[in-house]
Amino acid sequence: MKKSRWIVAGCIYSCIVWLLFPLKADACSCVPTGPPRQEMAESDAVFSGKVIRISEESMQKRVIFHVDSVWKGIETSEVMVVTHSQEPACGYPFVEGERYLVYARVHDQGEWTTSICSRTKLYSSAKDDLQELGTGKPPSKHPEPDPVHEAGKVLLWCIYLILAAAVVNFLRHWLHREKRER
Repeated sequence: MKKSRWIVAGCIYSCIVWLLFPLKADACSCVPTGPPRQEMAESDAVFSGKVIRISEESMQKRVIFHVDSVWKGIETSEVMVVTHSQEPACGYPFVEGERYLVYARVHDQGEWTTSICSRTKLYSSAKDDLQELGTGKPPSKHPEPDPVHEAGKVLLWCIYLILAAAVVNFLRHWLHREKRER
């Protein structure tokens, strides 16, 4: 009887330890990447550029690049690439202001995507890739203006004009009142 109590206690203890201290699990596991030319052939786009803006929404990072060289797939000087917002889910840890060599694919929804499983890397660490890929070409088109951004500029100018008119009207009434009081 005592032996069975020790077995039950040992099982309960093991379960508690297993629940409180689970083994580390990596959600992202990547197949090793091939050489640069092979990865370029398998990617839909390869370009280098500087990160100019990062926004996060619903577990995704939307990363805007100013593109300076293109090897494949990109035509505009500005492009958005989507990656998961967390590295354990294979998201690439882009940093605003840094320059990268990006290997991207087209997602089902037509967006460019990349992850830590691609050959994407800091431009300063891409010497071997750049040597094998050769010189990229400059992008051929400038980005189309973002209508939401343009609408925001118009709204901002309207607010400035309204404020300026209010200041002028206030000064006019104040000066007129000063003259009446004399």
